[in-house]
Amino acid sequence: MTNIDPAEISYNPPRFWWTKRIAIASACLVAIVVGSWGGVTFIGQYQLDSLIASYRAAGEPVYADDFNIHKNIPDGENAATYYNKASDAYIWPAAFGFEITESDLIESIFAKDGRARTSEIEYVINSNGAAIELLKRAAQCSDAEWRLTFAKPMIDTPYSDVSAMRRLGKLLSLAVMDSHRKGDDRQAVDLLFAQLRLARHRAAIRRSLLDHMVATSIGELSCDVIQNIGPTLDVRDADGMPVGASASKSGVEEIISELLDERVYADSFSHALVSERAVFIDTLEFLQTGESLNWLFPGVSKPYAWAIRPLLVTDSRRIANHMTHIAGACKLATYPAIMSEYPNPPIVVVGRGLGDLLYDGISNAAYEGFIAVEMARLSRRRMAATSLAIRLFEVDHGRRPVKLDELIPDYLESIPRDPFASGNASIQYLPTANPPVLYSIGRDGVDDGSRFELMGIEAVDWEKFDLVFYLDGDRPRREP
Repeated sequence: MTNIDPAEISYNPPRFWWTKRIAIASACLVAIVVGSWGGVTFIGQYQLDSLIASYRAAGEPVYADDFNIHKNIPDGENAATYYNKASDAYIWPAAFGFEITESDLIESIFAKDGRARTSEIEYVINSNGAAIELLKRAAQCSDAEWRLTFAKPMIDTPYSDVSAMRRLGKLLSLAVMDSHRKGDDRQAVDLLFAQLRLARHRAAIRRSLLDHMVATSIGELSCDVIQNIGPTLDVRDADGMPVGASASKSGVEEIISELLDERVYADSFSHALVSERAVFIDTLEFLQTGESLNWLFPGVSKPYAWAIRPLLVTDSRRIANHMTHIAGACKLATYPAIMSEYPNPPIVVVGRGLGDLLYDGISNAAYEGFIAVEMARLSRRRMAATSLAIRLFEVDHGRRPVKLDELIPDYLESIPRDPFASGNASIQYLPTANPPVLYSIGRDGVDDGSRFELMGIEAVDWEKFDLVFYLDGDRPRREP
């Protein structure tokens, strides 16, 4: 019988055998997960960094500090200095309370009787004489430097002066129409020019989509004013013009040029989309720290933020690419051309709440809507300019042109194009319609022969039918 040394005996009950394998498998799984996490993060970050480097090489801002470059314009030559002073000087009569707004007063002028709330309008204008003079002074400045800054996180940056600029735009609407009502069209045109310059100077801020929308909304106020006063605007040649009464022909031509000079608005819109891209990049980068965003996310634990970092980096790259493609598409001239190049939204895979929010923020519905509004306001500016050219023709010839071609070259260099139409189609003109109109075919791309539908009491619903500009200032208006 062979003797066996007990030390050589190794006893492995089955449960310990499987435990050993489970431990080894778990260690391998952890290594695979950590390796995959690191690999995905490294590759995603490398791709994102490469994208950001390409943006910066093209001179496009990416981070907050990239937007905070100022021109250092002297205060006396800086339109924004006067706008800020005008905002400080602005007075809304306390006696009005919340019962009357600037929009109510503007709407009362648009109303058929034209005399409702006349005393309130004059009270507002007289109370704001200093602010109006500052706005006229600002219009003489060639540039504006608002000295507004982005801070990290960019999405939490406040927009404290947005409402103030809108109020100043509405104040000028009241002042223009009140001057016209009193027969002082020289003053009306000067104030209208100041309103358009406010819109232009605000667009020159080149900061955010909200800033751009505020600028174009102020320009939209000017188009409403022109539709209201244009048909009866008293225009004379400079020679022999009664002082303080009629508008000069050169003054109206300056308004037309201001309306048709679209470069600053195109640049503002392009820059706004770039800033949207920067905000998304900054937000996803900030979320990696686990910190909270004041109004958007309550924050997550740092281990969780660390764990989802590959997803945040990947989504940042996808969204950056998407916004870059949108900005590129928007450089095209017409809405159909833009939509033909408009990219599908990326797939966002971060947890449900964040994923849904970001998806909504960059979906077709969100930015298509912004683009459509941009095209509508562009259409309105072009039609407002054309309506003033028609008025100048009428003053010179005692009649309106039969075709818009008659305006070339003395009143317009060319017939403005319709941004909603394919190709080079121009805005449409119906001089013998009842009432006579200019119109764009609107977002649906269908020419409905100037058919329209009102949206509330304020505006034509150009998403359904056509976007119409009434040459006799008699747009139908619903009662509230």
